[in-house]
Amino acid sequence: MDAPTGIETRYVPERRLASVRGELFQPEVAAFLERGFTLLFEFTNAHPGLRSRHTTLESPTYALYYGTFGFDAPTLVEACVVLDGDVEPHGDIAVRTEPAHWEAYVPLTKRRLALPALTAAYDELGEWVSRSARMLTSIPPREVYIADVMGAGADDHVCDVAFPFEQRR
Repeated sequence: MDAPTGIETRYVPERRLASVRGELFQPEVAAFLERGFTLLFEFTNAHPGLRSRHTTLESPTYALYYGTFGFDAPTLVEACVVLDGDVEPHGDIAVRTEPAHWEAYVPLTKRRLALPALTAAYDELGEWVSRSARMLTSIPPREVYIADVMGAGADDHVCDVAFPFEQRR
């Protein structure tokens, strides 16, 4: 499927995920994701071979958003890591399989991860998917982290904002 400049599409195979969830207001998201990814990496490091120790396109981390942020109600947010093996859930960590899907995405540098550029990427993708495809309601929009954000330079590609979709019939 062709996408306008800046928006790309890719097929994502079925993946096994470990995750932690929280009902949050927008100002709480960054701290939640930092705690969530720390917990998930501690969990996977305790199980050698469960995933790569590095965040890459092949072994990304995700921040999933199950709604939009408003002033009067929290939104469900999920921090996820892709697993290479199987493991049982533990404590606050859930383990599940996400089905294969197509996603439209906008690559972002570390500099563009800040508001309002991040919001603009979500808006651009949402408009494109609404015009060109059908949003998958069963798989939420996400940030796909493909590099260590903390160790990256301002102009390094670190994240893709992505919307799972299905082609219109």
